[in-house]
Amino acid sequence: MSRKKVKRQPTVTDDEVRACVEMNRVNLSIFRDELGNAISLFAAMKATEAANPDGRELTSSWQVIAAKFGALSIFHFGNSLLAIRSQLSRSRLLPSKVDTKKLGLAEKLFDSSFSGIESVRHAIAHAGEVWETIEKMKLQPLKSDAAGTGYFVAAGALQFVSINGYTFSLSYYGEAFSVEIGPATLNKVDRIISLVSDAFQTP
Repeated sequence: MSRKKVKRQPTVTDDEVRACVEMNRVNLSIFRDELGNAISLFAAMKATEAANPDGRELTSSWQVIAAKFGALSIFHFGNSLLAIRSQLSRSRLLPSKVDTKKLGLAEKLFDSSFSGIESVRHAIAHAGEVWETIEKMKLQPLKSDAAGTGYFVAAGALQFVSINGYTFSLSYYGEAFSVEIGPATLNKVDRIISLVSDAFQTP
C-alpha cells in the first residue's frame, strides 16, 4: 500500500508512540478476525448455493457482501500495518527495541499478496460516486478487455463484478482489479502477523 504524505508532525512522547503502535497491533488481529468471518460467510453461502441451486440469486448476493467486507478488512489491515512502522519512526528510543527489518518484510509480503487492494477498496467505498456526474460516468467503461480467474469482460463494458472460486473481481475507472477471499488469504495475513510479532521479540 502507498504511504500517505504528511506534513511535519508535532513532537510526541515515547509513551504516546507506544500506545499508538500497540493499538495498531491490536487492530491487526481485529481485522484478521473480521476477514476470517467474511471468509466463513463466503464459504457458507457457496455451500448453500451448491445444495440449493434454486436460491442462487440470494446466495450469490451474500457472497458479494462477504467478499466486499473481506476486501475492506484486508485494506484496513494494511493501514494498521503501515502505521506501526511509520509511528515507530516518531520515537528516538523505541525503534532500537524493534526489528524494523522484519516489519519491512511484513509490509513487502502484504504488498505482494494484495497489490490491488487500494483500488478494490475504492471501487467498493465509492461505488455510487463514480456515477454522480456525466464526466465521471465517461471514465468508467473498461479501457481494454479484462480477463482473470473465471471471467472475461470486453472493452467498453461499463462495470462488472465477478466471483469465481475465492476470487472477487470488479472494475473501477476503466480497469479491473481482483482480490482473493479464501483460506489462503487468511494464511498470508497470519504470516504477516507472525512477522510483526517476531519483530517485537527483539531482546
